[in-house]
Amino acid sequence: MGKLKGNLLQTLIELLLLGAHNSYIEISTKDLGKRINRSQQLASKHLLILEELEMIDIGRKTKAM
Repeated sequence: MGKLKGNLLQTLIELLLLGAHNSYIEISTKDLGKRINRSQQLASKHLLILEELEMIDIGRKTKAM
C-alpha cells in the first residue's frame, strides 16, 4: 500500500467510518469535504487519487436526459 499522506489517510478513514469497508456508500464530494474539513474540490481530488491507488472504487452516477 505504501505511505499515504495525512489528508488522504483522513479521507480514507472517514470513508471507512461511513461503512465503505462493508459495501458501497453514497456521499457527495461536498458532504465528504465537510466531514474532513476540506473543500469539495479537495475531497474530489482525494477520491480520484484513492481510486488511482486502487484503494477505492468510485461508482459514478449519470442523470437521464
